[in-house]
Amino acid sequence: MEKRIKRAINNHQKGYNCSQAVLCAYHDLIGLEERQAFKIAEGFGSGMGGLRHTCGAVTAMFMVASYFSSDGDTIQNDSRKSCYQSIHDLAKTFEVKNSSLMCDQLLNCKHHQRYEKLCTSYVEDAVILLEEWRSKKA
Repeated sequence: MEKRIKRAINNHQKGYNCSQAVLCAYHDLIGLEERQAFKIAEGFGSGMGGLRHTCGAVTAMFMVASYFSSDGDTIQNDSRKSCYQSIHDLAKTFEVKNSSLMCDQLLNCKHHQRYEKLCTSYVEDAVILLEEWRSKKA
């Protein structure tokens, strides 16, 4: 767990947005090169491309959980219900801990600014929740 948390925090401190920091911390487990994960997550930072909607750390948490929950079957897609339940559970836990999933509410701001300390704490929370979730699934 510590390895993923440290990797995500380090990514964020290097300038990765919140979504990139989380997704790139898992790139090796989800079969992506780090650069690919970085590019995929870029548009999700600052609450969905700067719109201040769902926190980027949360959206990356959902991407990783989806990867591990999906059976990848494009025809039957039997995993969708359990995948969605995992997303709901992670969202609820994050929201209980932080009072919101929304970037603007988490940061209590109207204009985009980089809140290093706050954003890093949400990146850390997302990885902790993912690691706890993964350990329960194992």
